[in-house]
Amino acid sequence: MSDIYSKAKSVIVWLGKEDESAKRALRFQHSLGPVLKRIQEEGKWQSLLHFSFDHIDFYRSVGIEPFHHVDWIAYVEFHKRTWFHRTWIVQEVALAQKLVVLCGGTKCDWESMTVVGEFMKDSRWANILLVRSGQNPGARVNPGERQLSISRLAQRFQSQGSHAEDARLHCVYVCDAGNVNERGAYLEWMLHVTRPSSASDPRDKVYGVLGLITSLFGYDRNFIHADYNKSAAEVCTSTTAFLLGNLPLASALSLVEDAENRNIQDLPSWVPDLTAQHRAMNRTGHGRYWDAGSTIRHSTPGKCQVDSNVLHLCGVKCDTVSLVSSPTDNLLQDLHGSELMGVMRKMAPTCCNGQSRSEATWRTLVGDCTETHYPAPSDVGTSFHHWLCNQAANAFVLGRRGRTDSAKFLALHDSLKDMAESEGLLAATEIDRRVAVLESTLVNDSAFFSQEYLRFDVRAKPFWDAASCFLRKRLFLTKSGFLGICPPSTQPGDSVWVLPNAKIPFMLRPLADTTDHKLVGEVYLHGCMNGEVGSVFSIEPIQDITIT
Repeated sequence: MSDIYSKAKSVIVWLGKEDESAKRALRFQHSLGPVLKRIQEEGKWQSLLHFSFDHIDFYRSVGIEPFHHVDWIAYVEFHKRTWFHRTWIVQEVALAQKLVVLCGGTKCDWESMTVVGEFMKDSRWANILLVRSGQNPGARVNPGERQLSISRLAQRFQSQGSHAEDARLHCVYVCDAGNVNERGAYLEWMLHVTRPSSASDPRDKVYGVLGLITSLFGYDRNFIHADYNKSAAEVCTSTTAFLLGNLPLASALSLVEDAENRNIQDLPSWVPDLTAQHRAMNRTGHGRYWDAGSTIRHSTPGKCQVDSNVLHLCGVKCDTVSLVSSPTDNLLQDLHGSELMGVMRKMAPTCCNGQSRSEATWRTLVGDCTETHYPAPSDVGTSFHHWLCNQAANAFVLGRRGRTDSAKFLALHDSLKDMAESEGLLAATEIDRRVAVLESTLVNDSAFFSQEYLRFDVRAKPFWDAASCFLRKRLFLTKSGFLGICPPSTQPGDSVWVLPNAKIPFMLRPLADTTDHKLVGEVYLHGCMNGEVGSVFSIEPIQDITIT
């Protein structure tokens, strides 16, 4: 199939039949796309990202008539179409010399659709639209994001000679690792990129991208080949074992999803269920998440071994989990600020690296990074300050409105205010100002706020944007007092380990009456960075690790 797509004069993509909703979505995208493209070329892209999608000033800035709510919902519905979420479309788009996109009998402007998807991603409007349309933002890829990722992948394929460096930069950070198995590196990266996609045959989550590797690097009889005599579990296990055995980093461990997201329940814990449409921590760009793949090297050649579905590694034990919070969705979205403050109270006032516990908290909630910076700049902390003010004001107003649970919200307001004031984060006048604006404009619990209040919300946006990358994770504290982000299934008693020279730990669960462990997943632990594990932790000697 890769030969057919790459040698064809043109490839026709058919998105399905055209209905009234699709017509509306296409008009929407073809109207907004060229405007956004022009603004992008003029360097004014960032100036639009602070607007709400129902903000009249956005339409004034771009010079178009406002869209109706039904147009936005049609856009969401359009990107639910099966084609956008299939594994096989990757090579269909990436290898095509010329791409023609049809919806029914209507030719679609692929470039306009892609630039709208890019804006939806950068502005975070896609998350809001999913909520407004009654969907869980974590349930699937945001509208437009899938098309954007495939378009960018196609651009890389069409840039002659760039694929090998791309594999290095985006997959294994091997600028200092010497020789690399490029096929393996690119396969691992492709498995990460295509993870949210689906396939009617689950084995095609691996086999559906092999043609791309062959088109780039040629045929290799020692590489992975499609074998439909294997079960899906066997394909996942053998593929992961190949990556761990042929790449200088253990980055395949970072593909492992939380146990609650697995479709194949009998997989070894160190093997990612590649059939699960899991969105792992993004390991691209500048290394925004210092995960299990960032700088881990096998301590000695051949030390990373697979024997009868058991993984043998060596590492050091740093700490043990003592407390796990509710999912960060609840901490940040559902006004459960009292629990966040409760976690902070259990921390030492000053962390090991000299930061206050409030700074350690906001840096942990955002993984100490933004889309473009690591560590996160201090203005994200200022944004966290505004977010807390908004939370305290919201809780106060809801508490005064005679609800049956008013006492809970008033107590929450007091908790937020007391803790935040003691940390030097909030001033009563700041909260009072927000309360006054909110009380004058709020009609009911789900009302749209006034433009004056939205300006408060805009100031909280940088923190929220960065923290939203870690929704559905949990905060955890270790016995030594370190704060981190962990997979949802983490439990007190789980142990935090690193491999030699690693910049970040991962979580293991000791099994009773045995030396074996289960891999829980990758974590972010604040204070363990820049490879200086020994200067921060009192760690045990290097030990052999057996992961079942």
